[in-house]
Amino acid sequence: MQRVTALALDRLLDRLHGEDGQLLVTGAHDPSLTGLRAQGRALVLRHSELSAGELSARAFDAGFDFVEVPPDGVPTAAGPPHVEVAVAAGEQVGVLGPFELVTGETTTVIAVPHPAPADACFAPDGARAYLSLTGSHRITSFTAAAATRNDLPRLALDRSVPVAPFPARSASPAAGCTWRTPGWARSRYSIRPA
Repeated sequence: MQRVTALALDRLLDRLHGEDGQLLVTGAHDPSLTGLRAQGRALVLRHSELSAGELSARAFDAGFDFVEVPPDGVPTAAGPPHVEVAVAAGEQVGVLGPFELVTGETTTVIAVPHPAPADACFAPDGARAYLSLTGSHRITSFTAAAATRNDLPRLALDRSVPVAPFPARSASPAAGCTWRTPGWARSRYSIRPA
């Protein structure tokens, strides 16, 4: 589910807090479908106590951009009618942090959702790191250096280059490092330092 969909669902749950009954998500992201459900921007909802009209009003109030009670949405023995909701395209990544920054002060910000971990490899001397995102066929190189001996090293982008994958265990003999992967083999890349 996309971030904007999750935020609208969270707002809907907040609006339903304290009411009798239970919200049921009977349909969500499904890549085998077409349309907004395949994109993670649409949900199919039911509520055990609220009518479809009441649920659709609350969903619209929660920020869903499209709300529909399908024509076949009549109560059945399987449960109350469902409501189909969707959101407009929105930002995939949000940044959480203070609203105001003070010049000269350090602050922490968090990107949500957190990105999936990348495969990483360090050169034997620790001065360079290589990252590869699964399925990207691209290796990104960073230099790692500390201002003083007691400081933590900081990464600085060196370059990012496309590479041709070929099946084998992940290793980079040219760079002298082995990719750290959690229990599954990746494609092998040849990295040649500049």
